[in-house]
Amino acid sequence: MRSPDLERVAETHFFIRPVLNASLKRHVLTPDGQLMSPGCGTYFDAWTQSLSDKFFDMGTLIRAAASIETSLRNCYMGFKGHSNLSALHRDPDYRQNIFQRVMPWQDNGGAIALMRTVGVDLTTFSELRSVQELVLHRHLYAHNLGVLDDRYIENLKTLTGTDIRSHPNVAHAYPHQDVFWFEPLGRLPQLIEDARSFLRGLP
Repeated sequence: MRSPDLERVAETHFFIRPVLNASLKRHVLTPDGQLMSPGCGTYFDAWTQSLSDKFFDMGTLIRAAASIETSLRNCYMGFKGHSNLSALHRDPDYRQNIFQRVMPWQDNGGAIALMRTVGVDLTTFSELRSVQELVLHRHLYAHNLGVLDDRYIENLKTLTGTDIRSHPNVAHAYPHQDVFWFEPLGRLPQLIEDARSFLRGLP
């Protein structure tokens, strides 16, 4: 299955983002702008100093995860012969937001079990773990703006085996103050490519 939504996500990250970076680097800050952003010479400097680039990438990651949810929904609807969302909502096996519930601990009441009912076993997809991680990060960014909480930390440890409490950026401050977790954004290109490969495997 090819997802137009996910292809737009890839376009944003792999094409539009570099064009935006290059344009911002060419625009020199005015004296007033330099006063507002000390130490910055260009709009790119100010953009990255304020972490706006990180929040831009958060939006891209959120869209990528949403594309997974939508594609799973469309795949299921195709198998069940549902022509529209009203028909899906009348499906006795459907539950609201079920297609974003792809974690191992959600197997019995989530998308993995539901897709098995139409003959699609998501656990056979080599990219499933990467997709699960993408969806987990999406929840952190969409609902908590990237600020760590205990639930995310424990879920990430359960999913990946990694306890980020020992990470230098976390250990010195969490839980005494807000800590933004940007590490997944550095792996956004691979997460996008894994998501594309995952969706290509859907019937």
